[in-house]
Amino acid sequence: MENTIKIGILGGCLNSGWLNVPRSAIYHQIVRKRLKQDLQINNKIHLESYGEFKPLSAFFSTEELKAEIQSKILKLSNKNIDCLIFQLRPHIYSNLCSPFGFFEDKLLINPFFNNGNIFSINVGIFAQPFKHLTKRGRRTLGTIFGFSKKSESVSAEIIKDIAVFCNSRKIKLFVLLPCFPLSGSRLNRLDVSSFLNNENLGKVIDNITFIDLQSIINQSIYVEVDNDHINKAGHSKIAEFLFIELKNWLDSSMKLRQSANSITVY
Repeated sequence: MENTIKIGILGGCLNSGWLNVPRSAIYHQIVRKRLKQDLQINNKIHLESYGEFKPLSAFFSTEELKAEIQSKILKLSNKNIDCLIFQLRPHIYSNLCSPFGFFEDKLLINPFFNNGNIFSINVGIFAQPFKHLTKRGRRTLGTIFGFSKKSESVSAEIIKDIAVFCNSRKIKLFVLLPCFPLSGSRLNRLDVSSFLNNENLGKVIDNITFIDLQSIINQSIYVEVDNDHINKAGHSKIAEFLFIELKNWLDSSMKLRQSANSITVY
């Protein structure tokens, strides 16, 4: 009897327990332990990251981002994973909501102004007046330009492409929706209801399990140093959400397999 599942996870610093979360307390390690202890299911977890900060990327070229994600998912699928957990990273969604950002003396312009591609202007000392506008202020300004809706559409497009790929490989897809930092503007947090009805998701939405982490947002789940990264208590809550959804999927898969005279879990 084969009773092992391979789980691929594509995300960001949440996967590493940034700063002060010990490895055993990171959400995927808690889930791994519970799958073994509570459900007697052996499991192997494969981690990949995407969207890391780059020297000129306060923003990301949307095409560059899509290509990176596709490459990482292909890498995970080559490990014969049974399910994929994709974390929609908060900073990527919210950065795209801002009309501009900075790196040294360069003014970085939102790719939505340039058909999805980043471009920069060397403004020297003239960058200073723009830098005084806080991230929250810039993202609020971006809302006026409609960048929140555009960022939502790009995110939905990315997830649709992932879902189509997963369906072709018979990989179950889970999507962790962003747990936005308290330091970010509420105006630039993902409107989950609007997002789930985005036309870019289309029919693939029926084959995706979305896990909305925004319901756990409060001061107690963040690292005190920056109020942006999730602490040990936050990881525990995320693990609980994810374990429940994984268990539901495994229960459903087991019933289907048993009806076909098989008890192999894939």
